[in-house]
Amino acid sequence: MGYFDSAIQDLDICFNKEDSWKYKGIDGLKSLRNHYKPIPGKHGVYIIRAPEAFSRLSGCSDILYIGSAGDATYKTKQGIGKSKGSVGRLFNTRKDYLLNLIHDFFGLDDFRVECYFTDQTEDPEEIESKLIEAYLKDHLELPPVNAKIPEIVTKK
Repeated sequence: MGYFDSAIQDLDICFNKEDSWKYKGIDGLKSLRNHYKPIPGKHGVYIIRAPEAFSRLSGCSDILYIGSAGDATYKTKQGIGKSKGSVGRLFNTRKDYLLNLIHDFFGLDDFRVECYFTDQTEDPEEIESKLIEAYLKDHLELPPVNAKIPEIVTKK
């Protein structure tokens, strides 16, 4: 078991693959937004996964991106998915830059989004930071679409 899997166990969180959202084909962004079961506008952590594992500096992974929406204070209204008055963090990431990059640069016709929704005792940014830190230990690099190491990791 790697650092990433251990971190998920230690944090006692579950990314349920059966409860994930799929991006499919050219109309993927539209289909992901208008999925029959929309991504809830709740605070939490999300992982974007490729359909298959790919090589990293150390080992292999199917993780393209680790992100979060919300903070420990719950002052931020924007959740992962769409809610009243908000398009959602997943769809507000640099004007769909994130999802377009995955589609265009990686040439992926499909990928999935897995979410872990937090309650008011959990800090999504802290969970995201711990998962990215564990990913770095496993693979010696960030997930390919993550642009930087979160401040929480760099302050340690």
